[in-house]
Amino acid sequence: PGHGPKEREDALTDSLDRHLRAHLLLFREDGPTPAGRILVLTDPGTHGDLSLVVATRLTSAWSAELTVATLIAPDASDEERSRLEDEVEAGLGVSVRASVRALPAASAAEAIRREAGRHDLVVVGMSAVGASTLSEAVDHLEGIEGASLIVVRAHDAPTAMRGTPL
Repeated sequence: PGHGPKEREDALTDSLDRHLRAHLLLFREDGPTPAGRILVLTDPGTHGDLSLVVATRLTSAWSAELTVATLIAPDASDEERSRLEDEVEAGLGVSVRASVRALPAASAAEAIRREAGRHDLVVVGMSAVGASTLSEAVDHLEGIEGASLIVVRAHDAPTAMRGTPL
């Protein structure tokens, strides 16, 4: 009594942040499943690497179209944007078939809000949205409509609570 759904959701994500020591996907379903068009917003680091893995596996399983995107400053030149897209494409290698885009935006949430209507599913790492916890990631991405959303969290070391190896 007296607790609405938002408070229960916050309590659950806070609990998961403290106790879960594995990869985690937080999924909000708005678009069709299986998705036909998937956008993954990459970022440097473990969360971004795992986001790309999740997106490529879903793309393969669902025979979907994949767009791999990265952020670029809104005032970047066309040459800078093209160079960044070439770098991302080169980093994907030959095994990932995807279109590549550098999205001019001040934040990941801004880019995702703008792109969500063009895709059925958006996959993003927690760090790309500037979050250190799942609760923060959910807060940053609140109000995004049109696409399902997967927020990926990866832990650097597979340890359980109190440093005990899994």
